Amino acid sequence: MPNQRHSNKKMIGAYVWENDLTTLQKIASDYGVTQASVIKAMIAGLDEMDNEARQALVNAAKKQDHE
Repeated sequence: MPNQRHSNKKMIGAYVWENDLTTLQKIASDYGVTQASVIKAMIAGLDEMDNEARQALVNAAKKQDHE
């Protein structure tokens, strides 16, 4: 059926800071894409990083989580 989501797509949920959500919404709006598309592009970017760069980003994220 054309209105059904692909069976491989799964719902996720997360609590995010309001300013992060606002940034996500603005980026999506500025480029005329969905928030899901922005997230998908961010994941693809992470996947393309070498392990050292990805680890540095994860370490920065961990530090932010504790602030």
